[in-house]
Amino acid sequence: MPVDPEWGPGWHIGVLPMTDGSTAVSLVGSHHLGDGVGALLSIVAATMEANRDLGYPLPRSRKRFRGALSDLRDTANGAPEAARTLVRAAKLGLRSRKEAAAPAPQNPPKIRPVGGGNVVVPAISFLVDQQDWDDRAKSLNGNSYSLFAGVAAKLAEHMGRIGPDGAVTLNVALNDRASLDDTRAHAMLFAPVILDPAPVTTDLSDARIVIRQALKKAREITDETLQLLPLVPYVPRRALKRVVEQFLGSGAELPVSCSNMGDLHPNVARVDGTDAEHVLLRGVDQNVLRADIERAGGQLVVVAGRIGGKVSATAVAYQVGAQNSKDRLRELIKHALAEFDLTGEIY
Repeated sequence: MPVDPEWGPGWHIGVLPMTDGSTAVSLVGSHHLGDGVGALLSIVAATMEANRDLGYPLPRSRKRFRGALSDLRDTANGAPEAARTLVRAAKLGLRSRKEAAAPAPQNPPKIRPVGGGNVVVPAISFLVDQQDWDDRAKSLNGNSYSLFAGVAAKLAEHMGRIGPDGAVTLNVALNDRASLDDTRAHAMLFAPVILDPAPVTTDLSDARIVIRQALKKAREITDETLQLLPLVPYVPRRALKRVVEQFLGSGAELPVSCSNMGDLHPNVARVDGTDAEHVLLRGVDQNVLRADIERAGGQLVVVAGRIGGKVSATAVAYQVGAQNSKDRLRELIKHALAEFDLTGEIY
């Protein structure tokens, strides 16, 4: 079932009773309305019956004229910030134009989309015993984060998502919330990590250092593009699409979106008050056009969290020119885990 952040529903929940007495609960929300950590915090708040007042009026509590007047007032109050942001955007645009004018070392290969219509991008979840995971990370001179990055890098390597030098580019998402009272819709930072997938199965020392340095830099140096968010309501959709493509990377870069949410609150697994047997996390796209995803060189998104004594992870992957099926992705994940002497439940 689709979600629509503009007209609604922005999220939905499904409950499926099973014949063995268990129940599956599926909660889907638009990433335009919030990030993954925000969604998990909302689940925790719901299990604790904690109501959060965000200051929004109740639906249909205002007449149309009064609502329009209030929205117009909010827009006017935000105009100065938008104007300042517009100046920053102009400066950033000029700087980007100068950088683009510099001669490139080589022309990236053009990827020609094949076929048309929509595609469903395969998604496979896997669960690994937390103690086995931590023991293996320690034996490789790493930690949970570097091991997850290593698995993602090997999976990317098997899918051909590597640069000319054989390295993998991970776009690592970071939680920027300082407390549970942080109600920002998107409180995230992004750290690009260049990782050599060759040594990660035998030694995670270098990977651990590279990741630590990238995360430190991301927290200390503000990403200028994030300062442009106040302009989003005024930017045409076509222009926003180009910005997103540039941000996520495409063509020769073939980046991997990597999100490790670490230890999750136990109540995330207690939607009915009891501990769930399995908690699966994943980020997927809806209404994916084959031409768009192939023009971008495919896709690989990996998400993980630690809960219920398990490391729960999901890979969402599409490789141009390959057989994009769940069975193939399941085998790729199984192979990547085996390279680290790990096994798990793969769904």
